[in-house]
Amino acid sequence: MVENTSVDYRDPTHIDPVNPNDTSGLDDETKELLAELRNKMYGVDVREVIARLFERMFKQVTDLIPDDTEDNNQSSQFDELTERINRIILGTDQQSIKLVVTQILKDEGVI
Repeated sequence: MVENTSVDYRDPTHIDPVNPNDTSGLDDETKELLAELRNKMYGVDVREVIARLFERMFKQVTDLIPDDTEDNNQSSQFDELTERINRIILGTDQQSIKLVVTQILKDEGVI
């Protein structure tokens, strides 16, 4: 069996040399990697630059995703506060009852 090693490129036109993308918001390291991607001569270097760009992009995207543990902690704190408020309203929160009784006794001069 003969293996077909020819390449079938279908678009003979060049990419427009004027870059329509606004790169002013990119950090210097990303700009440097993009320049290397455009100018490196050897495929191994080009592949490494592509890999580094993907690593940076993945890191930046994952940094934007909120941390679930932080949300769970805030949710837990909210739940605890809600439970305490409900106990205070019902008059069953021991800590609040003690504070109120102590203040009343102080106000009346008992303690």
